[in-house]
Amino acid sequence: MIEIGELIGHFWALAVMLAGTCIAGYPLAALLGVSGWFQHVRDFQNTAVEPRVSHEAWEALRWSGENLNPSTAYVANLYGTAGAYLPAVAGVVVTDW
Repeated sequence: MIEIGELIGHFWALAVMLAGTCIAGYPLAALLGVSGWFQHVRDFQNTAVEPRVSHEAWEALRWSGENLNPSTAYVANLYGTAGAYLPAVAGVVVTDW
């Protein structure tokens, strides 16, 4: 399934190619570039700048950092869960970010 950010990226690339051939390409490239940037900030940067994990998840991350051996531990987690912070918090390898 294609996501909206990826779709905007494809349209932006098309608009940049059109910019050299028609006058409408420049405003289209600018519009898609700006909308793609806002999409990126909303979906990805906000999560990185302000992580949202529950108190229980944070306690589990702290426990992992204290009790798992980074050289031997490998954690299977789901994309978008608190397990995505295990590499940063505990140095543990995970399956999905």
